[in-house]
Amino acid sequence: MASVFISHSSHDKKFVALLAKALNERHVDTWVDDRQIKVGQPIPRRISEGISSSDFFLIVISNAAIQSRWVENELNSAYFQAAQQRTDSILPVLLEPVDLPLLLRALRYADFTGTFERGLHDLLDSLEIDEAGIPFLSPLERRSRITALLSTSDHHGQLPSNVISLVEDESYLDIFESKLSFAVNRRLLNNSLYALLYLAEAWDGRRICRHASIPPLLALYHEAARIGDTAVMARATEIIAGINSRGTYEFLLSCLRTPEPLVVAAILGTWQNMHEWNIERAWRSKFVGVLEALITLPQEKCLYFDHDGLEQDVRFWVFRCLQGLKPKHSLALIEEFLNTPTWAVETLVEAAMAHWCITGTTKYIHVLKRAARRRTDLSNARHFLEEIEKAKRKKRKLTAGATAGNSA
Repeated sequence: MASVFISHSSHDKKFVALLAKALNERHVDTWVDDRQIKVGQPIPRRISEGISSSDFFLIVISNAAIQSRWVENELNSAYFQAAQQRTDSILPVLLEPVDLPLLLRALRYADFTGTFERGLHDLLDSLEIDEAGIPFLSPLERRSRITALLSTSDHHGQLPSNVISLVEDESYLDIFESKLSFAVNRRLLNNSLYALLYLAEAWDGRRICRHASIPPLLALYHEAARIGDTAVMARATEIIAGINSRGTYEFLLSCLRTPEPLVVAAILGTWQNMHEWNIERAWRSKFVGVLEALITLPQEKCLYFDHDGLEQDVRFWVFRCLQGLKPKHSLALIEEFLNTPTWAVETLVEAAMAHWCITGTTKYIHVLKRAARRRTDLSNARHFLEEIEKAKRKKRKLTAGATAGNSA
């Protein structure tokens, strides 16, 4: 099975989800950063591993991608590896008419500036995939293949992407739900959890989930809590949060109030966009109250180890949530946190951005600038500084327009 690393700008995620789905259906294993990189993992290292372990490096070229430092770094890494191995492994995909980067000008590209079908045909031709050989599977055949693949892993050590592409709708979810037990082997359990999470959070653009998954997930959570398996507790709550049933809000809030840091990070990583949800103001206020309580916890109660064994702080996610919710009464706690510069750098970065989102002032912009200088490859600081600068330009433009209108 061919494997493809897909490099892209976050602005092109919808196209990438559609492309990944089309490739998965043709038994091409895809590596997409927002699917393969877990919360807290060092992004540059995981990307380097993804590039080196994939057969092809596919770069989606658009105006946004040309301006992306991440995409540039990924291309340089892939080009270096291809030169070392003397392989034709770089596949440019042209999404918009732009001037190609110098490294790509001598390469043939798949042209998606017209129709998706035409571009996909060009790409499959480069991958030497015969579309006529793709079988039309009945629901029974799909279920059989999912079941067979569920106990295996791809060369990234994860659930084979074909499992996801074989799932057409909610009627297939019982396959995964039936494996939510410590009675099955660990790979089967982990793969089933991963599949439910992937589909519930719509990582390929399709949101496939159902409330019937909640009871077995809750049962698994309580069993994991009994034996102290925090990794399974975290994954179960992450899926429950992704399904987003109002009936589970109180349960998830209780998990935040009696915090196991890894579980808290899983929930808040899913709820970071809660400000976009259509939920009652009273419930939102209750959630903000829990976030404020987390800010004041002793440091040792906020630390957890991520998938790579690196120490992280759950308040990174607390401040990420507050950036969207913008509660003014949280400012005192945020400022108190920012005035303790011994906290983890990235958590301070998120706190500084939360302060800016609420106040619109640049009182703590020095925190972002310092982090951007120290950790340019890992930090969100540079991105936040760009967002603040964009907002300033927009404000100046509106002010100039209003002034011109008044003069007229």
